[in-house]
Amino acid sequence: MTTNYYTLEELEKAKAELKSCSDFCDRYDGNNPNKGRADLRAAMRRVDSIEEGLKREGKLPYTEQELLNQKIDQAHPKIFGKGKRVEFEGKTYERHPYKTWDDKWKADWKEVT
Repeated sequence: MTTNYYTLEELEKAKAELKSCSDFCDRYDGNNPNKGRADLRAAMRRVDSIEEGLKREGKLPYTEQELLNQKIDQAHPKIFGKGKRVEFEGKTYERHPYKTWDDKWKADWKEVT
């Protein structure tokens, strides 16, 4: 397995390409509703991939939510599904799954008050 090492410049370039694709889709007024959508999805995947790689490499910080998700998932690796509750560091958290723009499932832990 090869590891991709990304740079912040590559991220900026990918974001510029994503903006260009998004602008094209916004401006397009022809009769093909899917025109430019494949390029837009590819640009979104590229930005996501680079951001993920930069975070793994320590060049971009994880968000507080991502760090919380990692900690709880490590402490409770067998907890899956919607509405599952766990105790973590003296607080109760509930798992909230959601679909991403590319139809992948992810889940965040939210504190229950």
